[in-house]
Amino acid sequence: MNLLSTNDDDILLAAEAITAGRLVAFPTETVYGLGADAFNPDALARIFEAKGRPRFDPLIVHIAGLDALPRIANLDALSPEARRQFEILSAQLWPGPLTLILPKRPEVPDLATSGLPSVAIRFPSHPVAQNLIARSTGAVAAPSANPFGYLSPTCAEHVREQLGDKVDFIIDGGPCSVGVESTVLDLSGGPARILRPGGASRERIEALLGPVLVGGGAEGGTAGVAATDRKRVSGSPTDSSAAAHGFADDRTPAPSSPGQLKSHYAPRTPLSLHTRTEMAALRYNPADGYLFFDGASRDAWRGLEESKSDTAQRPNPPSSRIQTLSETGSITEAAANLFSVLHYMDTLGLSRLHAERAPGQSLGPAINDRLSRAASDIDTITPYSAPDSPMKPWPALAPLGRLLHIRGSKETIFYYDTGTNTTQEKPAIVLIHGLGDEADSWRHLIPLLQREYRVLALDLPGFGRSAAPGRITIKRHIAAVIVLLEASGCASPAVLVGSSLGAGIAEGAAIARPDLVQGLILLDGCFPSSIRLDSGFVFLALPFLGKAWYRKFRKDHEAAYQSLFGYYADIEDMSGEDRQFLRERVIARVESDTQERAYFGSLRSLVWTRLSAARYFSRGIAAYTQQKPGKLLILWGEQDRVLPPDSAKAVQALCPGTELTVIPGAGHLPHQERAGETASAILRFMTELEHR
Repeated sequence: MNLLSTNDDDILLAAEAITAGRLVAFPTETVYGLGADAFNPDALARIFEAKGRPRFDPLIVHIAGLDALPRIANLDALSPEARRQFEILSAQLWPGPLTLILPKRPEVPDLATSGLPSVAIRFPSHPVAQNLIARSTGAVAAPSANPFGYLSPTCAEHVREQLGDKVDFIIDGGPCSVGVESTVLDLSGGPARILRPGGASRERIEALLGPVLVGGGAEGGTAGVAATDRKRVSGSPTDSSAAAHGFADDRTPAPSSPGQLKSHYAPRTPLSLHTRTEMAALRYNPADGYLFFDGASRDAWRGLEESKSDTAQRPNPPSSRIQTLSETGSITEAAANLFSVLHYMDTLGLSRLHAERAPGQSLGPAINDRLSRAASDIDTITPYSAPDSPMKPWPALAPLGRLLHIRGSKETIFYYDTGTNTTQEKPAIVLIHGLGDEADSWRHLIPLLQREYRVLALDLPGFGRSAAPGRITIKRHIAAVIVLLEASGCASPAVLVGSSLGAGIAEGAAIARPDLVQGLILLDGCFPSSIRLDSGFVFLALPFLGKAWYRKFRKDHEAAYQSLFGYYADIEDMSGEDRQFLRERVIARVESDTQERAYFGSLRSLVWTRLSAARYFSRGIAAYTQQKPGKLLILWGEQDRVLPPDSAKAVQALCPGTELTVIPGAGHLPHQERAGETASAILRFMTELEHR
């Protein structure tokens, strides 16, 4: 990493670096960007690698003049009204903190747009950015120059601390004047819509265009994703129908513009967001920090706090732990200070940071949007204790049970966690069960793996002991895995092991968040288009028919137990303890309305995903093995009657060089019938992974 100044020679050096496919961090009026040639796929890939950014999250292409537009955007594809709006906005708000979503030219790499038929374009006003772009390639793709999901940088030192040698050059242009990212406005189809609030206020845009739509809760600072009718480019390897936070639905599952993910712009310190009234009512905790919008709010809190204590017991908190965004209440100053103050308070070792919402006008929604995304999604992790539950843990695993409570919702994720039994440098192993199962399906495998590795095994949302109000989908299962990876405090990226449906969930999580996953083991399952979708699954997914089949088992528990036989090579060969456990567990499932809802929600989502997005998964798993050679293992039961071994060979054909291990004497669930052989194969893979 080389630190450059803003003199002419240094700008020329940085421009030549971008032209040569290297990465340059540079200042803009909003935040520092991590720039690469927008037309060089290899350079774009370096951006994603340096940030740990998922490839379903599109980039913004920066230009230094309107003359660059014809090679990036297809303005002729705009409707007459959208073209009129573009002409007004580009004349009045460019250069400036406004990003426009426009139809893209075919020459723009899919990697820059995450396979979308549109492209995000911005014309920054910062003179250093304009000079750099003009003297390099004329089109520079640049997200914020920070690790994915962390606080955006507003000075060169932030970039140096966060990315270090992952960037070739950093141009030090001083602090950013606006301090929050650009507003993103979609003109590519339908009415104009703000997808992300930012440095260009809604009031200013509406003064030029009239009323515009606001997607993703921009006004209130929430972090959802705008509904959109735009579809992804068919067959794009970056098209995702199954990634994690903030997806709109199973058909448009990834962000339609940059900066829309639910969890984003986050400090490492847990952050709670409060209204002005709520902040005033907070009692002082010496371990916490407090970020007020202005001095008046801070002083009101101090006055109330003093009134609660006598003089001898009044708190005297260090001034570093109490900060304001703007002493005078200037919304512009508050926006400019937001990330720099958060960066500073994140270095104080606080237990929690309490932040006050900004007023709702001007740049206030942009500030609140960033604070909302920075707020902690995860509330607490507690030991599991539910002695009356019909889903009692396998006795040997019961002490390992945990509940992850998701902040702001009634959702909880149950999981087993063996804790850290060996060196922290070793990756954790995360076990993901299949359709209609629970974490206890790994009951024999966990003890064999935990001797050398930390092991986590979760109940997917709605299954077992995981509570998940609302619709159950594949994307929700993938999101749960990612939340667990983020919450569990693993020292390094994990290895995911998925069984049956869980293999597809593991695959989706690895594609969505490669920064959290360093190895992938598919156990009798996958989502590629080359695996035929069994007609029985389609039948069961049909309304009423599937449920009628399921509910007959409530009257005939023996039939429910016998329905498991097809998943095993020989269920009668299992121990009496295992058979009794399986019998009790399947009865508990069929008697539970909650388990039924999870089963059919997952099944319908599975059928839809296989019909609409199997090509994405096929290309995604192939791309994964190309990017991470030797980091995929396929395990298959020799006597699998649900997905015969020929299916495993179809998966292997997509991923040349990938090892396929067949487990003798096992059916669809080798980890239950042949735990020893399955564990040996996994441990061998883990050893090879560590030595690569």
